[in-house]
Amino acid sequence: MFINEAEFDYSISENLDCRIQDDLEVYEGHLPERFSLAWKGYVTGLMEWQVIDLTNYKKLLSLLPVIANDPVPDILLSKESLNAGSDHLDTPEAELQARLEKYIDAFSGNMPESYAIAWNSYLGGLFEWGVIKSSLYRQLLSLLPELSNPDPVLLIFIGRKDTYSFQEYIKDDIEAFKGNLPERNAIAWKAYLRGFWEYGAISTKGYQQLLELLPTTIDLEKLNIFSERGQTPKGPGGFGASTQVSAELHSRIQQQLNAFQGDLPEDYLITWDAYLLSLQEWDVIDRSDYTQLVSLLPPISGSDPVKRIANAVYS
Repeated sequence: MFINEAEFDYSISENLDCRIQDDLEVYEGHLPERFSLAWKGYVTGLMEWQVIDLTNYKKLLSLLPVIANDPVPDILLSKESLNAGSDHLDTPEAELQARLEKYIDAFSGNMPESYAIAWNSYLGGLFEWGVIKSSLYRQLLSLLPELSNPDPVLLIFIGRKDTYSFQEYIKDDIEAFKGNLPERNAIAWKAYLRGFWEYGAISTKGYQQLLELLPTTIDLEKLNIFSERGQTPKGPGGFGASTQVSAELHSRIQQQLNAFQGDLPEDYLITWDAYLLSLQEWDVIDRSDYTQLVSLLPPISGSDPVKRIANAVYS
């Protein structure tokens, strides 16, 4: 059964408008192409299966940047070409399976990431709004290549990080130290936040506001630990980025350990530890890689400010 009543269409479109606007704010109006593509695939599926009408679909598309070599029109055309002369594709299950398999065959099993993102998000929208069941969604998703991190479709589902929550955690920590947060704790918070900002979990504006709560005498940028924002490494074919990121982090840690003959200064240790924690939490690196990378670092002496953050955030 389709969700095509006018009142549902309006509320769903409003919901999607707010979520797209949130993503645009994170990137100060310049949404990266792979995130724009994910949103376009998502809302296109909802329009095609009558969850939202054409008018609201066009309004949502108007929020998104133009995509070069856009695969979404091909996905739409695949419905028409497949159904012309077919009389057995009378269920969403049969139609979606046939259309997706046609694409997989066309690319000889090596689907470009742009098409994988579009199909992944297209199916994700249908699942979120009840057009297809979870069993079919998982079945079709298993046919697609894994997306590189940060996964733009996953971000549509779980949303960005709430800056307000981070602010409250930091203020609680400052209050616990009677207004005088030790510098090592401020360093840990800054490095932790940097990982989320670097991979698009919090906006630049929100990130800067949080940093203002955390004065330090050390410029963490000069430690040569962080990556450039938005420069996500990719493996062959655009996939396997988590493995590639972990390999680069491993190399950078080893270089610094060698440079300091294994005796990393405390500000480096705290920065690395907190930074890796945020990357693991945001699924930029997986749990096993996180554990391996942290094991390279000497333990932090005294009260561990990174464990304090983990206890505050995860409790």
